[in-house]
Amino acid sequence: MDFAEMSMLRWTYVPTMLDKISNETNFKLCIPLVLCIVEQANHRLTTSIQRRIYGHATDVEIRPLNEEKAVQAAGDLISELFVFTVAGAAVIFEVQRSSRSEAKKEELRRQEMEVMKQRDEDLAKEVESLKQKLQELEQLAKGKGLAVI
Repeated sequence: MDFAEMSMLRWTYVPTMLDKISNETNFKLCIPLVLCIVEQANHRLTTSIQRRIYGHATDVEIRPLNEEKAVQAAGDLISELFVFTVAGAAVIFEVQRSSRSEAKKEELRRQEMEVMKQRDEDLAKEVESLKQKLQELEQLAKGKGLAVI
């Protein structure tokens, strides 16, 4: 079986199999149910927290939201979670990028300091060498009876 035949099978049979599976399991009915359960739990949690903050009794029965409001609120909650997750990921990415950039700058500064230290050491050696040559010249000049500067 070549690629074209496999591709044809994929586009022909996979969608019909997925339709059968979704029709058999009532997948379309499952999503609102899950959203409703999530939002009812969120509603109970936020109501309990608010009651505790305001100093009201928390052991009272909290009335559930109707199904339509619960599904709408859960959709809003999930969309907000998605937005905050994306924003958080963007912040984390930016912090890591900035930290890598700062590390590169620090490495360049360290390398520049090494170059300057090496140059300083080379200059110190050269000064020491010149001092030795000057002393040798002074000794030669004394040996030949010339005036020392």
